[in-house]
Amino acid sequence: MKQSRSEDHVYVTKIDRLAWSIIDLNKIMNRFKEKGVSVMFLDNNMTFGVDTDNDAMQRLLFNVLGYFTEFERDMIVNRTREGQQRAKKSGKKLGRKGRPEEDIQQAMRLMENRNQNGLSVLDIVKMTGVPKATVYKKLKEH
Repeated sequence: MKQSRSEDHVYVTKIDRLAWSIIDLNKIMNRFKEKGVSVMFLDNNMTFGVDTDNDAMQRLLFNVLGYFTEFERDMIVNRTREGQQRAKKSGKKLGRKGRPEEDIQQAMRLMENRNQNGLSVLDIVKMTGVPKATVYKKLKEH
């Protein structure tokens, strides 16, 4: 947006790639309009130019598309959340697979003996492959 100039054309694959909500979309489009930049949405084959205010139909279509895009995104988020909840209820563990317990135990032993071994937390993380957050979380638990 910073590098756009008057009479430029910005091509966007889909409306939801430009903004998260209809409010953001309108703000972004107003900034483009103020700069004299036209925006074309490739999936809908629609161009919204600087003169959008003069064309009531174009303004209507723009807002309708924006609302449908926001609605679609909300539905995807809701379905994803519902799927995660079902997976949790059925006992599935979400997230990436953790480090093996033996690696975590090795990291904890090294942390306990830091006075003798002189290793920093970063050194231990690099040696064991256990993330720093996991090391600190396990330290809190002990």
